[in-house]
Amino acid sequence: MSFSFHVITSEDILDLNQSILRPDPEETVVVQAAHILRFMIPEPEILMLAVRSLNPHVMIIIEVEANVDSKVFVNRFAEALLFFGAGFDYLEQCLKDDLAARNYAEFVLFSPSIRHIVAAEEEERKFRIVGINFWRGGFVRFVMAETELSKLVLNHANSVLNMFDCRGSCRLVLDGNSLIVGWRIHQYFHYLHGSFRR
Repeated sequence: MSFSFHVITSEDILDLNQSILRPDPEETVVVQAAHILRFMIPEPEILMLAVRSLNPHVMIIIEVEANVDSKVFVNRFAEALLFFGAGFDYLEQCLKDDLAARNYAEFVLFSPSIRHIVAAEEEERKFRIVGINFWRGGFVRFVMAETELSKLVLNHANSVLNMFDCRGSCRLVLDGNSLIVGWRIHQYFHYLHGSFRR
């Protein structure tokens, strides 16, 4: 399969439009949104209209999946405690021999996220981590349907997982047509891998 890449720069993802990206009408466009949609939750319509203007064949979504966006502090705190507790457990088991990587993950990635999710009020939050049904509802509004993952994809995901020592603590499950990568028996620290097509 032949791919071509056109590098662009933009200070704001919402400035991206068809004229900047210049898609070729004879090519198939695929949009991959990895860890970016959480920043768009306050204004998803603008992003989705920009994506729709590209007329993509498929859009691949990779996001953290949890329910830590409650307006009620106690609920948000309890969900964040479970979610990040699983995250720290994951780091302890998977990075026990790599202290530098573990320190980086804890102090550079987790620490600001915990502060942001727990302490920032509604208007102060720059990103939001929500559940899979939030995304499903949003994509339905823009007439995009969740597509089924092939058995080949699931077999490959399991093969990759089996390469790691921590494979016994990780689980791969299908939620509808999306792949959820979870840690231990918790329903937390999930990564959602899904694809939607128009």
